[in-house]
Formats: sequence, C-alpha cells, structure tokens
Amino acid sequence: MYRSPFRDIELAYTKESIAAMEPFEIAVTREFTGNYAGTFFQDIVITQAFRKVLESKKNLRGLAYIPVRLLEPGEPAIRDPFEALMHAAH
Repeated sequence: MYRSPFRDIELAYTKESIAAMEPFEIAVTREFTGNYAGTFFQDIVITQAFRKVLESKKNLRGLAYIPVRLLEPGEPAIRDPFEALMHAAH
C-alpha cells in the first residue's frame, strides 16, 4: 500500500509513553496516517507476543508488519529523509 513517491510510515514512541500504557495485545493509534488523497486511517499496533501467535496460524495470509521504533532520550520522533539520502550517497 505504500508506493513511491510516498515513503513508508514509521511509528515512533518514547519508551516512557509505551510503559505508561496499560498492558495490551492489540491497540489502535491516535495518529491518522495515509498516502491517498482524502483517505486517512489509524494503524493497528500489536505486541511481539501477539505477532508470534498470528504467525503460528498458518492459515492467516496477507498480514504485513512494520516495527514500531522506540525513541532514545532526545531522539527526534521524525527522521529527516535527507539524512538517509546523505548516508546512502557515501
């Protein structure tokens, strides 16, 4: 669903914000994202343990996962795409 010229969505949270949540297996983000004009959606976040359960069910097809990035103290939530281009050029 994420094709050029759009870059992949990356969810990033502080470790403190994740720790402050009640325990969960499935959650829905507050953020609305989307790459299509007029179409925005909330992402579903699952734990590693729940992902392993889903992957153990061989009859579930078509699932795709992207990792959630846990921010280190002082790390910006949004990465600069030009920084990645500069590192790739070297």
